Amino acid sequence: MKSEFVHIRPYLKCTIQTDFALSSGFITERDEIRVLELFIRWSKRIDTTFQKTAQCRGSSGPMVLRISNKQGGLSCNYALRLTNEFVTTQILNSAPYLHFCKCDVNALEVTLNKVYKRALDLPISTSNQRLVDFGMTNTFEELREAPLNNKYHRLSKMTEGRRLLARLHISYVAQAEDRPGIPEDWRPSFKMHSLPNNMDEDNHEGRRDAPAKAVESQYGSRPGMFSSTNTNRYRDITFRAPAIAPAEEVAAADPRSRVVITDSQGACQNLKKDRIAFRAARILKKDYRD
Repeated sequence: MKSEFVHIRPYLKCTIQTDFALSSGFITERDEIRVLELFIRWSKRIDTTFQKTAQCRGSSGPMVLRISNKQGGLSCNYALRLTNEFVTTQILNSAPYLHFCKCDVNALEVTLNKVYKRALDLPISTSNQRLVDFGMTNTFEELREAPLNNKYHRLSKMTEGRRLLARLHISYVAQAEDRPGIPEDWRPSFKMHSLPNNMDEDNHEGRRDAPAKAVESQYGSRPGMFSSTNTNRYRDITFRAPAIAPAEEVAAADPRSRVVITDSQGACQNLKKDRIAFRAARILKKDYRD
């Protein structure tokens, strides 16, 4: 196993030497190391990250232009998706965890604006404010802040995560979600079977197929049986939800449903705790009044 480390000093002229050793010998000190897609340099500069982003910008621009000139063309939606895959992801993988000075932020902002304009087939001379007014793109600060907030929010929900945040001197206060209780008259109506464990999509195919066939044979032809899932397809009874669990709770609250088949562990736990999404509670209260 190859091991190496980088020593980030408190100031550039610091001459303190630090040595680390394993049973196999001393660990080599480097000026820069790579952790997944994150390049960490001893001087805290982001030269390598910026160089990689510029390379992706240079390769993705001609690629989008070449595909757009094909027979069927390329819509702006798909052009932006390609841009996000090749350029934006490079920034999301490393930018939230690096230290930027003002000139670095401006340089990355210019890079993003050029890529977005190329994807939307706009002249490079187009005003950046007009690009923002379209509402189809994100600024560098938005891309940098979103992953950190999501990670802090997930960590703040767990005891170990809160300890980690405290050890890193990161203060984050999660906003409590407004979840009303299930109306008193409806509580005896909800009976839930626990979900089996180890039902990952990529593993345990046999364990997933057997319960699915059993549920299908038991409830498949029964009236009032609903199955809920999250999807990007829109139908008459589709609505936009901030997460999977609130959507599954709304399906369970639908007055036409007698049996709801769901794979959302979070929705089942919320129903057991009598704390459901606001929209689901409103449906239950309205149906009870009617």
